[in-house]
Amino acid sequence: MTQSRRQFLTTIGVAGLLGRRVVNGQTAGAPLPSVDLGEPLELLTIRNVSVIDMTGRPAIHSTTVVLDGNRIVSVGAPSQSRDSAVLDAKGKFLIPGLWDMHTHPDMRTLSLFIANGVTGIRVMAAFPGLTEGRDEIARSQRLGPRVVAGVSFNGPIGSRTSEDWWIVSTADTGRAAVRRANREGYEFIKVYNRLPRDAYFAIMDEAHKQGLPAVGHVPFAVTPAECSNAGQRSFEHMFGIGNVGIDRYEEWRQSAAANPSGTPGFWDFQPSVDSFQVSRLTGLARIMRKNKTWICPTLIASALLADRPTSADDPRLKFVRPEQKGWWADSGPTSNPRSRREHPQYMETVRILHKSGVSILAGTDAPGVPFTFPGFSLHEELQLLVGGGLTPLDALRSATSGPAEFFGVRKDLRTVEAGKRAELVLLDADPLADIRNTQRINAVITGGRLYRRPSLDKMLEFAEADARSQQRTPLPLADLFNRHHYRWPSG
Repeated sequence: MTQSRRQFLTTIGVAGLLGRRVVNGQTAGAPLPSVDLGEPLELLTIRNVSVIDMTGRPAIHSTTVVLDGNRIVSVGAPSQSRDSAVLDAKGKFLIPGLWDMHTHPDMRTLSLFIANGVTGIRVMAAFPGLTEGRDEIARSQRLGPRVVAGVSFNGPIGSRTSEDWWIVSTADTGRAAVRRANREGYEFIKVYNRLPRDAYFAIMDEAHKQGLPAVGHVPFAVTPAECSNAGQRSFEHMFGIGNVGIDRYEEWRQSAAANPSGTPGFWDFQPSVDSFQVSRLTGLARIMRKNKTWICPTLIASALLADRPTSADDPRLKFVRPEQKGWWADSGPTSNPRSRREHPQYMETVRILHKSGVSILAGTDAPGVPFTFPGFSLHEELQLLVGGGLTPLDALRSATSGPAEFFGVRKDLRTVEAGKRAELVLLDADPLADIRNTQRINAVITGGRLYRRPSLDKMLEFAEADARSQQRTPLPLADLFNRHHYRWPSG
């Protein structure tokens, strides 16, 4: 395994550790913004707005949307109430709130999502403090996006244990872990690389019985097709899927199935990616479509690995704590010939999956991969999805109506229609004309409150002050590597 690949893999899950430090008070910070930055919505009429309602219909121009608290009352019918506040949105576009479907946030960065129009996130390795924050957000006591929180299961490696993973070594312990996750209020299970084969299938079976979705990586001991057929709801990242297009993948998989805790990673076993053929993925794509298995490709991660920023001038770095900024600088992956070849292959994989009818979710892994920024990077992911063959409408779907369908809450969130929750973003330009226009945010409506541009800017000011107020704490890479159950390869 190359040094950059090893470091890249180490990033996954590190944000959970950083978040735990913040939750436990190991890093103090400035006061955080509160829900009071927004204006409470009793009755609001948005006039002269163009609505991209995500029903599949063309944009509705120069229309009227009426909101009452956190609900949409009507779209297209003028307000009849003299008591309604009025927002003139001429030239602006209204879309559902965005979702980032693969995150590892900490408690102090949640407002960055709202400032970027992200009103919902799927947290892939939650910890107790974050689930408490989830509930506070639901009660409108904390500013942040709607949180759907999961817990990660990984297989054992030697005698090591970790507080950041639930270690599962047998079918029985897998079933017990699923039941515990359900009792403790987690909303899904994330499966990880080193799960033994029998444990994986037991987890999938028990998760189905408990009504918990199972998502995650493709464990080394199982094929992607087997995962899909077993009911895994989504695949995270591209390396577990794209490997199918590379020579000798099945040979390696069989060795991993025989020894999941000791087999070298696929990148050690097969150093060359030149044998990749996208046509080898057509069979898997058909299986995924049949089983309604989603893909969350996190293309921003492979894009950054292929062409890592070398400049410290990115203005978004002012929102990053010194602890994490230092880790990004010291231990982040570096670009290399292999990573530069892999990213276009992942883009091709997204293209064929989308063309085959596989549903796609937008996710970033922020801030677990260096230079992925909470909230900001989702807009970059949407641009990459368009580069991977999606239309701007398809890309929007991956971050709006797609997540609502995935979670089974289409009646509540999916579209801009009467009766739906008012989780909305008002844009200054048409995102269907240019997906980059999702960044031109005029206002965000969430939790029964309206956050205009000055309030969103205030959130960013709070985040900058919070990052500036903290001291850097060294994070030894080897310690992180061991705690998160990765293996230092030889050589």
